[in-house]
Amino acid sequence: MLSAELRLVSAPAARRLVALGYESAYDVAAHLDLVVASAPLGVEALDETRLADATDGELPGGHGWLLVELGAGSVSEAEARARALLDQLAAAARPPTAKLCDAAEAAALWRARESAPDALPRAAGIDLALAPESLAKALPELRALLARFGYRASLCGHLSRGCLHLSIQLDRSAHLARFESFLEHAADLAAAHGGALCGGPVRADARARLLQRTRSPELARAFAEWKEIWDPTQRMNPGRAL
Repeated sequence: MLSAELRLVSAPAARRLVALGYESAYDVAAHLDLVVASAPLGVEALDETRLADATDGELPGGHGWLLVELGAGSVSEAEARARALLDQLAAAARPPTAKLCDAAEAAALWRARESAPDALPRAAGIDLALAPESLAKALPELRALLARFGYRASLCGHLSRGCLHLSIQLDRSAHLARFESFLEHAADLAAAHGGALCGGPVRADARARLLQRTRSPELARAFAEWKEIWDPTQRMNPGRAL
């Protein structure tokens, strides 16, 4: 990298947190278009494993949540923006449960999020990058894929940016080839929605296959040509195409 441009923005003077509850973490994108249109500062998706330390009074009902933070120049303006979003969601089809958190409740929820475990025991982590507008369809498909392979997973993500983090619990007898097969199906799912998947702890050749499934043939060839330029004698990762 030879240069970069930065756009500095002012931190808002006031913030309000809206917590939205859904049946599961795979349903939290149902109203994401309305949420993103409200220009939030952040949109965090979390399941029960990620908010295990939160109390019932701090969260609305559900088993998956969106934490939507809105900012403004004053407390009254931030409150008005939050209530306007809640009104829109209340009028939507199958509205979520909702709570407008006060400052203490918001701080408690963020503490619970920060203290949550990063993954389930014996878990493999993968990341998916998807367009936010595709998540309402992609997340239920991901849930079905996990069920097909019999995997239990913990989900969180930054939904306004289309970034998902998945921790998949593997038993001690888990077969590596089976997990790599799951990753290939997950890569196909991501590619079908115009996105990409970053594999977990799998072999380098398996990761190369994932790249080929989620990138165009032209870009895959470009990766191979780039490797040829810097490693013409194949001393690094000998025999690997990417």
